[in-house]
Amino acid sequence: MKDKLKILVVGSGGREFAVARALKKSTHVAEVFCTPGNSGMAAIGVKATGIPEDDFKALKDFAIKEDIAWTFVGPEDALVAGIVDYFHAFDLKIFGPNARAAQLEESKDYALQFMEKYQVPHPRYETFQRVETAISALPDFGLPVVLKEDGLAGGKGVIIAEDQETAEITLTEMFAKGPNTGGMGSYSPVPQLSQAEYQEIVDQLVEPTSKGLLAGGYDYHGVLYLGLMMTKQGPKMIEYNVRLGDPETEVVLPRLKSDFAELVAACVNDEEMPSVEEKDEAVLGVILAAEGYPKKLLKGQKLGQLPAEDGIFVDCANVTGLAADLAGSGGRILMVRAEEADLKEAQEHVYAYLAKLDIPQTFYRRDIGYRATGKRF
Repeated sequence: MKDKLKILVVGSGGREFAVARALKKSTHVAEVFCTPGNSGMAAIGVKATGIPEDDFKALKDFAIKEDIAWTFVGPEDALVAGIVDYFHAFDLKIFGPNARAAQLEESKDYALQFMEKYQVPHPRYETFQRVETAISALPDFGLPVVLKEDGLAGGKGVIIAEDQETAEITLTEMFAKGPNTGGMGSYSPVPQLSQAEYQEIVDQLVEPTSKGLLAGGYDYHGVLYLGLMMTKQGPKMIEYNVRLGDPETEVVLPRLKSDFAELVAACVNDEEMPSVEEKDEAVLGVILAAEGYPKKLLKGQKLGQLPAEDGIFVDCANVTGLAADLAGSGGRILMVRAEEADLKEAQEHVYAYLAKLDIPQTFYRRDIGYRATGKRF
């Protein structure tokens, strides 16, 4: 693999912050740009370009001008809109699936047809065009029931309704385009998943999916994120995401022992990928969001420069201002995460740090990691 590479990351949130940080750590990488990026990235030595992620021509021109080795695409919107196909037309290397493959996330109906064709186990499903018909069909499915709006939802579209009332309210909001929150925290590893269950997921979901991508001629170069659920009948696929999840990326990438840039470079260059090795440490992160999220996005929260602390890391998402004097700009502002020997220690460290912050007009969930540790804050 070549050294002194210049890499471009497309996107602006916490996911792209984590991706850029991981790439910056590589001994092969000289410089990382993020487009449009965010103000907090300057603190980790990443340059934000300000170019909108949907301005493919400007991004292409930038990649050529700066001699970018390859581009890493974070958000699904750009993938669905065909950024990979556009870059390939100019012989530019880029990490992510093409527009045809991106349909696996763009349309849940398309994804379910793919699952049926290539025998990927999934729950029984039906597609509805009207809210009344969908509600009237609920008794046929039983409870709990998984509800998903077709089309892109920024990773916020799947709802598991435990009762009839919740299901009806959810369906009504979906047809009325009601707002959903993104993930409010994440952790890795997942101790409640046994090795036997993990292997079952690989054998029953991952393998047939991979074979389907090959058989279907999808020429897939990127991440495929599997949204699944464990049932009494075994693991079932609910949805595909054609990119890394947010906020999952922020806790998964720090656990990589392998060089992340080497893994991506092997993929974009059609080379055999190195083995993926993990660290033993656990990582847990909690999102600090703007008050009113996801409905009313309050902005302007004074963050300043958050205090440094061993074992604590901050991944910025919706922020503005200078790196030493940041302000919130609505939505999910940032993630505070801890890396410790185990999840219990990581959870305690994150919540102890958050408790010391006094940032008006913000909030965070106090149960991230509960299923693993049995503890809330």
